[in-house]
Amino acid sequence: MLPDQSKVVEIKRLRYVDELPYALETVWLNHDKVPGLTREKLEGESLYTVLKNQYQYHPAYARQTIEPISLNDYESKLLGVPNHSLAILFSRTTYLEKGEIMEFTKCIYRTDRYKYEIVLQP
Repeated sequence: MLPDQSKVVEIKRLRYVDELPYALETVWLNHDKVPGLTREKLEGESLYTVLKNQYQYHPAYARQTIEPISLNDYESKLLGVPNHSLAILFSRTTYLEKGEIMEFTKCIYRTDRYKYEIVLQP
């Protein structure tokens, strides 16, 4: 949950790739910053597109951690993998230009289908 927020909007999405469950994403937004945000506004749209077009929010930067986790029974069932399978958890806090938090996201990816690539330059 967002720090110092008494009321938040929680968005949960089960992402699919090639008709298989791929990732479980949960996003928290400050309720007061997204008045009128509904499921219908998000259907078939990128959250960032909605935040940009409807609320004029433009992310400036984000801090993200990546760590291995063991799935609980609920997460395992949604992702279609055996109970307590290993997964990768991405936790991200995205900030607006003045350092205000725009969103907090946790996204769990299946390790049997997800590949993470990093390009390093000197």
